[in-house]
Order: sequence, then structure tokens, then C-alpha cells
Amino acid sequence: MGCIHYKVREDGRILSSAAYVVLGVTVDGHKDILNITAGANETSRFWLGMLNDLKNRGVRDVLFFCVDGLACFKEAIQAVYPQAEIQRCVIHMLRNSFKYVNYNDPKKFSADFKAVYNAPNEEAALSELDTIREKWGKKYPYLYFSPLLTLCCYCLFIQNSVYSYRVSL
Repeated sequence: MGCIHYKVREDGRILSSAAYVVLGVTVDGHKDILNITAGANETSRFWLGMLNDLKNRGVRDVLFFCVDGLACFKEAIQAVYPQAEIQRCVIHMLRNSFKYVNYNDPKKFSADFKAVYNAPNEEAALSELDTIREKWGKKYPYLYFSPLLTLCCYCLFIQNSVYSYRVSL
């Protein structure tokens, strides 16, 4: 689940708009766009309505969601799909971490972080995350290390299918 912001010209003015996208991946790895809706702002209230709409249209069970860090996203998801697990989008985690990294280090940090989200299981991911904390934590004590445990519990095929909601169809 995610949102893409863009500019549109309306009545001679340029306005910000958003396209809300829900991409589903089946257990067989088939990707399908479940919903695209245009709107003005990305809010948890809007997502709650979209989630309820999906449930009303027949999406009864969701294994897990890959989302950005929007405030109250977790609460909206849990209200509609309480059994679903929630994973923060890897791209958003990296972007958030890069805010604190010196302009000389993003490529090195990114290369080190790949070992975390390419780990074959939760134990290996935690080990790689500890390695990153040891290597980068002293230089950048404010780095954000969101856990990847949800995603690491699944096979690499599923991980590669859903590590970000910006997955190509």
C-alpha cells in the first residue's frame, strides 16, 4: 500500500494530488493492483476507508502489509485486518536512515544494509543488523533501524516480491 504524489493543472492552477495504490501479491507470486484511487491527501482515515472497501469487495484475509511510515497506518490496518502483520517498506527505511548519513557514506551504508534485507531468515537478518549497528552506530548514533522481522520470516521468493510496494508489475 502506498501513495504517489503528483502535480495537476486544474482551472489554471497547479495543485498537488495523490494516487493511492494497493498492490496485492498472491501466495503463488502473482501481482495484481487491487485499487487505485485519486485523492488530495494521504491520511490514515483515507486508508481506513480504502481497507474497509477492499474487505467489502471480498479481500477477506491478508498475510501482511508492506507500507510506508505514515502515522496511524498500523492502527488503520489492524482495525480492518487484525491478524495481518505489518512490514515497513525497505526503500522508506533506507531513505529515512540516509537523512542521518554523511553525503560520502550512502553507497557504503546501502551496500551494508542489503545484507539485512537479503538475509534468508530472521536470525541472519538480526545478525546483519547487529553488524551494521556495530559498524555505523558510533558514527551515526541516530540511525533508524526498523526491524525487518516480518519480511524475513518468509522465503526469498516472497521477500523479493514484496520488500517494497513500488514493485513493478
